[in-house]
Amino acid sequence: MENSSIQAEKKIIRNRRIALAAVVLAVFFIWNTDGLFPKPWGIPAMLMVPLVISIGMFEREYAGMFFGLFAGVLMDTFSSQTVCFHSIMLTAAGYISGVLITRLMRNNLKTCLLLNIVFLFINNTLFYLINYNSSGEEGFAYLYSDVYVASVFYTMLFVPLMYWIVRTVYKKINL
Repeated sequence: MENSSIQAEKKIIRNRRIALAAVVLAVFFIWNTDGLFPKPWGIPAMLMVPLVISIGMFEREYAGMFFGLFAGVLMDTFSSQTVCFHSIMLTAAGYISGVLITRLMRNNLKTCLLLNIVFLFINNTLFYLINYNSSGEEGFAYLYSDVYVASVFYTMLFVPLMYWIVRTVYKKINL
């Protein structure tokens, strides 16, 4: 009797994680298709970050870490600028958000917004420092403030949508 309930629970978890993997793939392809997702004034939204943080908040540490690694590998595969930067950062984001929700914070939209704004500033600043920080070039401060900081605020517009999508998947395919 108990063995069948464990099997049913594992099946639900597997189905939920398959659905979340499909969401990650769908968001990634929508985000990377030229002309399909808007980039006002050339400012990109980092849609994978709120998606991974939301998954980490609902699925907790280890699943969040592996989904972050999956999303980061997708980003690194189609990026020509850095090697493993997105994999490392999104893996950390998924794990840390899961740990914080498990031990310290509540799982709600306000927390998701807070985690995203902090992580996006850290992520974009590190990406800028690794790739573009050369104070000898003209316009380096402009690039940071008008592209990377603007990207944080543009991405924040999509955090509630990503949170809602992950929450819906979690509630529909739940124990």
